[in-house]
Order: sequence, then structure tokens, then C-alpha cells
Amino acid sequence: MLALQWEDIDFGRNEIHISRTLSHMHSKNIVTTPKSINSNRHVTINAKLAEILKFEWRVSKSY
Repeated sequence: MLALQWEDIDFGRNEIHISRTLSHMHSKNIVTTPKSINSNRHVTINAKLAEILKFEWRVSKSY
């Protein structure tokens, strides 16, 4: 979840595409691809969560 970016969210399909992981090594955050091919996936979200992400969470994080 920590490696997600806005372009990973497909609001038309209500899906989140998981294609990156975030690791903390040597006091640095490193974004890499998942360890296994099965870790790349699409996760369906419901309309309410999509609405919260789009209209409430994103707006509150825009500074």
C-alpha cells in the first residue's frame, strides 16, 4: 500500500493495480517490483472507497 501512486487507481473500473512494493533499507525507502509474479494484481474496490479516495482523501492530501 505504501508504494501506491494515483495512476495505480482506475476509478472507471474501481480497481487498484498493485505493481510495486516499498522497502526500508539502510535508512532509505526503496520502491521495487514485487517478489513474485502473482504479487502483481488488480484489487477491486467498492464505489464508496473509490469516492473517498477521489473526493476526500486526495483533496485533503493536496498541499
